[in-house]
Amino acid sequence: KDGTVYFTDDIQLAVNAGAKDGATVTLLDNIAINTLYIYNRSHALTIDGNGKSVTVSLPKQGDFAFNFEGANVVVKNLTINAKFDGIKVLGTSHVVLKDCNVYASNTKPGEHVEGDWAQSGGALKVDQSTKAYVEIDGGNYKASGTRTTDAETGKVKYTGNTFMDIRQGRLVIKGGNFDDYNCNAMVQAGAGLTQPEAD
Repeated sequence: KDGTVYFTDDIQLAVNAGAKDGATVTLLDNIAINTLYIYNRSHALTIDGNGKSVTVSLPKQGDFAFNFEGANVVVKNLTINAKFDGIKVLGTSHVVLKDCNVYASNTKPGEHVEGDWAQSGGALKVDQSTKAYVEIDGGNYKASGTRTTDAETGKVKYTGNTFMDIRQGRLVIKGGNFDDYNCNAMVQAGAGLTQPEAD
C-alpha cells in the first residue's frame, strides 16, 4: 500500500509480509508449493495470480492446497492445481475468488483421463462459522472421486468425493464453470448457497 515493491519466490513469505491493509501479492511465474495458509488476518489482501498457476502436491487426501481461516482475501486470475483437495475456508473468513481455476485431484486440463482414476479431492470446503463468506465470480472448478475396475470381474467401483462441501457460512456464485467426476455436490443443512438476482 505504501508503494514499496518486494520480490520473493516464496508465496507464503509474501503473504505473511503483506501485513498492511490493501496489500497485493502478484505472481510473476508459475510456482510449486506444499500448501498456503492464511490465518487470523483482518486486513484486506489481494492475491493476483496474473494468469499464472500454483501447483500443490500434498501427501494425502484431506490436505487442502489453500487454507483460509479468519482471512479477508481476494484471489484473482489464479490457477490452482491440487493433487487432492482445493480450497478450505474456515472461521469468519471473507474470500472472493475472481476468475480463478481450481483443479482438485489432478483434474487440470490434459491430465485427467477417462476410466479409472486414483486421486480424490473436493474443490471447496466451507466450515466452522456461519459468518464465513465465499464468493465465486467466474473461472473453472473441477474435482474427482476415485474409480477402480476389478481386473478379474470387470466390476467398477466408485468412491465419491464431495465436490463442494458447504457446511456453514454462505457461498455466492456469480458465474463460473463447474465439473466433477464421480463426485457428490453437497450443501449441508445450515449453510447458505445463493445466486445473485438477475439485473
